[in-house]
Amino acid sequence: AVIRGLCRTCLAKEIELLSVFDLRAGKTRFDSIIATITGIKITQGDVLPTTICNECKDKASKAYDFKI
Repeated sequence: AVIRGLCRTCLAKEIELLSVFDLRAGKTRFDSIIATITGIKITQGDVLPTTICNECKDKASKAYDFKI
């Protein structure tokens, strides 16, 4: 789903943002990918954005693949 708002990781204001709870890389949700590479768990209902931009999505995917 495309959402307007802020990217959770870079705080960019983007028109096309993706929910970290809906977006997956294979079977892994992006909230888990971000937690794996940063050590910071994303929880639904916290006060921070729950969306990620395409550029950060690509960077997180590459970092996750490298770490795994």
